[in-house]
Amino acid sequence: MSKHNWPNEPEAFTELIAKLLKDRFTSAKIKITGPLEISLDKRLVSLDDLKRSIHGNEREDHAARVLSQFIQALEYTRQLDDVDLSFDLAAPRILPRVTHKSFFNTREAEFYAHQPFINNTVIMYVVDFNAATLPVMTEQLLKWNIDIDALDQIARSNLATSQPTLTFKVVNNDEGAAALLEVGDGYDASRILLEEIHPQLAPELGGNFIVAIPNRDIFIAIAKDAPDFLKRLETHIAADFKRLPYPITRKLFLMTRDGVADWLPAA
Repeated sequence: MSKHNWPNEPEAFTELIAKLLKDRFTSAKIKITGPLEISLDKRLVSLDDLKRSIHGNEREDHAARVLSQFIQALEYTRQLDDVDLSFDLAAPRILPRVTHKSFFNTREAEFYAHQPFINNTVIMYVVDFNAATLPVMTEQLLKWNIDIDALDQIARSNLATSQPTLTFKVVNNDEGAAALLEVGDGYDASRILLEEIHPQLAPELGGNFIVAIPNRDIFIAIAKDAPDFLKRLETHIAADFKRLPYPITRKLFLMTRDGVADWLPAA
């Protein structure tokens, strides 16, 4: 089925996916719980990123590949639901994921281990098994006998060591300098949490700099004293946030040696 055979209307898209999943998971309880959302047994599954992925690429084989990956991830997740996730098994795989706060529009926030971040985002924590990721739940923190600060420390340490050396593509032009991170592991944007990024990029970008993370696979840093460049970036980031799967925020961040803040140019 090509991209052009997929419904664009959220309700029709959701009905089609629900039918496909009922055919695949014959013993599962599948219900439509809202536009672009279904429940698979007891798990809520958002279809927004799947829809964005399918409609975001013109290649004829793209939709089939994305759907196959989506179903495989669901299959693996269902298998993991039956596993007693011990701390020893989970700890090396725990990673932070910066997410738009709208994740909790249809979910009870208190059930998920998370912390507020800035620019309408939160830091969530996942156990990454490559084929699928599971959110860390507050119930698991109680079983593991750790608090959210300890979880955050573990997650950031794992993220830092997952790619000990980050390579940025630095571009210079008449408008200013920009640095792009393209690891491609689903955590490029979340690396905004790493303290070592500022000292690495500050010499290239003239000190403190601005970061954009419109979706989970994009990290762009630019010098803050390039107003024309910044204006074009904001337009581009707004389009990416609206179009791409796994959106985070269209807002910009200021990265300093003391940490990350929201970008307030008027200040």
